[in-house]
Amino acid sequence: MNHHVLLYLAVPIFLSFGCAGPTNPWGNYGLSLPSHKLVGEDHLQAKISEIPQQESKATASFYPDKQNLTELSQFSIIIDNKELIERDFKLQLFYNQYDVTDTWLRNSKITFNHEYSKIKVNFSALKLLPDTEHDILVKFQNDPYTKAKYYRFEEPECSLSAYSPLRKLSPFRVSRKLKASIESISKESSVNPRFIAGLIAQESAFNDKAVSHAKAIGLTQVTNLAQTHVLENNEQWPTNKAVTEYSVPIIKTMILTGALNPDNEWRLNHDLSIQGGITFLKYLENYWQRPEHRKLIRKYYGDNMEIINDLILASYNSGAYRVKKALMRHGRLWIKDSDQLNEARKYIKKVKSYCYHFEDELAPRTAWLNN
Repeated sequence: MNHHVLLYLAVPIFLSFGCAGPTNPWGNYGLSLPSHKLVGEDHLQAKISEIPQQESKATASFYPDKQNLTELSQFSIIIDNKELIERDFKLQLFYNQYDVTDTWLRNSKITFNHEYSKIKVNFSALKLLPDTEHDILVKFQNDPYTKAKYYRFEEPECSLSAYSPLRKLSPFRVSRKLKASIESISKESSVNPRFIAGLIAQESAFNDKAVSHAKAIGLTQVTNLAQTHVLENNEQWPTNKAVTEYSVPIIKTMILTGALNPDNEWRLNHDLSIQGGITFLKYLENYWQRPEHRKLIRKYYGDNMEIINDLILASYNSGAYRVKKALMRHGRLWIKDSDQLNEARKYIKKVKSYCYHFEDELAPRTAWLNN
């Protein structure tokens, strides 16, 4: 079968305002954004031909299926048209409403299955930074007589309370014992083990001896201030005054020499650190479940209470008071408060990305070519 392929492909370019030149999710190729910017999907729909069109049966999938905001990864787009892909099909990809169609075609590998009903566009390396919005939209139209369809490569989601099994922890090397502790303690506390693993990954990279500039220590990096809430019902847990009295370098030295250890400081104990982190998360969850705070959330989000997961994470990172003030001041744009929550914005995305991607290793998607 001889097909002449006319392909329009656009791939995202990451905006940068530094003097070193533009960077982008696919590596720095020294390319700049085009001057033309779309106004949104309504504008895209308006450009569809006035020729009577039938509905498209095409479906799309991505690999990974949600954005990975923590590491460099392969990225693939697979379009299943369910029937023969015509030679004049169009495939476009928009990044933050920019159409960058032709620029990136040479940086991808495009393949079809034997029946010419599926197309795969593969990129070897994708890096999406967590401090940036990544609106990635794919448009596919098989022919002028079939309506175009749009597919969005979405950000990952993860809930504190919705259980999801913890399977892989790559790229981290974590002992089976620690992984089992995260799973069992999370289950006993009725929280999502992948959420807890995502928080630990971001807080300490599973380093039980980690010490922050704010004197947060251990796996879950509970601070001296936060531990007052943790110890309300755990007064028997061992605490060491050295963590509040000495400087960070001295504290690190004491941990390395064993002067500070799991027997005299609960945050250096694997299990207690996990329990303490969960206890503080639940304290923050109860804080945002208070009637006055639920009323504040409903003012901007209606009955969608899933935003509480973001509020909890931002509070764990930057403090509940700061987050509340940002919500009161900016409404739905609270997380864009650069003065108070610049670090929290990255923190939320990274924890949710770790959480979402701590699952089974995805099998290589090569079999589709023979289907």
